[in-house]
Amino acid sequence: MDIPLWERQRHWPLMRPFVYYLTENFIESAWVTGKRVVDFSAGLGDLSSYMAGLGPTRLIATVPEPELANPAPIDGVEWRPGVLASHIAESLEPESVDLFCARMVFQFPRWEEGEVDVDVMLEQIRPVLAPEGRIVIASHSFFPLQNYSSLDNERDSEALLDRLVGLAAGAPRDVHEILTEEAQRLAGLTELVKYLGLPPRESSYGTTGYGLRIPALIDSFIQCGLTLEVVDDIEPFTYPLGIWEQLESEPDRIRELGEAVFAIKHRWLVDERSLDAYRRPALIERMLQEIRWLVPIVWVPIVRVVATKN
Repeated sequence: MDIPLWERQRHWPLMRPFVYYLTENFIESAWVTGKRVVDFSAGLGDLSSYMAGLGPTRLIATVPEPELANPAPIDGVEWRPGVLASHIAESLEPESVDLFCARMVFQFPRWEEGEVDVDVMLEQIRPVLAPEGRIVIASHSFFPLQNYSSLDNERDSEALLDRLVGLAAGAPRDVHEILTEEAQRLAGLTELVKYLGLPPRESSYGTTGYGLRIPALIDSFIQCGLTLEVVDDIEPFTYPLGIWEQLESEPDRIRELGEAVFAIKHRWLVDERSLDAYRRPALIERMLQEIRWLVPIVWVPIVRVVATKN
């Protein structure tokens, strides 16, 4: 099976189970059954595989590479290569899509030539949506993280943490504890950003960060003429610290650990109580604690936006 370039560079089959679930909790079955569906930038095809089992009338899974000789063989899925964020409307027929899914994609496309971003993507997607067609996306919510050029050479969180804790040495005890805890968070987020290759963004107040600013994201949907149905913090993106350096040397152990983390997420995130936005935070905190027993993590929120074309 051929794996798209981004996923191949990051050993994504091993890392994917650690970081998010985004399956039943992301896509409702009624949105798929009997519908024409597009899974944009489908990666490993795991979401496409789930949706294929829900009975769509047509399911297209896209990848940005112009050629993908042997994509994941999934019954009922039509793979379409060479679909870039800047050329969606050229790659899909007008008003041919009832459900357009873009899972953990919107925070990346500005890397394409011309810095394609959210507004351009929505302008490309809207023409291919059928009347009353639905778009569902998930993305990292914006989190501030200052870029320290002196730390650019530190690739993994352990080495970076050692440097930061060393810088805190000599401070009063209470200050040292605060600085050490903040150093752990900073080191983990820095490793996450470098592993994913997230492009930096500015907040509303000029600070540097990563992920999408939710007010601006919502405004982009509104300005594009789409009607919002749901905006929610659906689940956390959980990045396993230090795993990056072990993906090649210990693949069997990492695979087993990732499967255990994914099973924990499945158990908590398909729980009916998680459908209640007010009860979900307590459930997620218990889920995160259970994951931490297996592997050290840093996490950031994932936002889901669901909208329709009127």
